[in-house]
Amino acid sequence: RAALGLPPAGPLLVTTGRLVERKGAAWFAAEVLPLLPPAVTFAVVGEGPEAPRLRAIASREPRLRLLGPLPPGRLDALYACADLFVAPNVPVPGRPEGFGIAPAEAAAAGLPVLVAALEGLVDMARLCGARLVPPAEAAAWARAVAEELAAPPRPRPRVRSWADVAADYARLFDAVAAEWRREAPRASQPAP
Repeated sequence: RAALGLPPAGPLLVTTGRLVERKGAAWFAAEVLPLLPPAVTFAVVGEGPEAPRLRAIASREPRLRLLGPLPPGRLDALYACADLFVAPNVPVPGRPEGFGIAPAEAAAAGLPVLVAALEGLVDMARLCGARLVPPAEAAAWARAVAEELAAPPRPRPRVRSWADVAADYARLFDAVAAEWRREAPRASQPAP
């Protein structure tokens, strides 16, 4: 947490993604964060047109931490020290929400995930085990956060990096090449 400029203790909520209105980060910071216990910190990762609005909220709400864009290794570190991922999307006419890659990645990293029961996020929640919360209902979000933070901690899988994935592919290609080398001499021999 210290390397990310976050408090060393207390519940840490995170959200990541493009900072646009429909993602709900500014709404959550303004409407839900004040309803949560004082020890809760809300870290927002990303950049976009809502950044000025979030900076204005952060100027009066010290529990809101704006981390800007993070490279994958730093994002993995954030997920490792976080307690809960939130995707508090709000309805914006003409701007539907897709599947929700960021909350799916957080769920894959072992974080409990709350998502707005909105559009493509509903499908993502079913597949990834995320909990649905009514969109734009601050009291419902505050209750859901409190319940998730009070739940017993879940075991987390080891977070896999792109280096891990590349190593897996290298091992696979080595095995396929070895098999081909074993089979190639037999295939070139004439049939009896």
